[in-house]
Amino acid sequence: MEIISFILTVVVGFAAAGVFSDWLNWPDAGAVFAIATIGSIILWNIRHRKEH
Repeated sequence: MEIISFILTVVVGFAAAGVFSDWLNWPDAGAVFAIATIGSIILWNIRHRKEH
């Protein structure tokens, strides 16, 4: 799960940086979207814990 979260966060960061830096002149969009992605993953994992 950690590897998938890492890869997803990197992909979202690069995609947001590529789209929003030229389109809306927002050079830090990649970092903002990457932080939002990892925060969402963490919150989802906290709320959906598996009982062992």
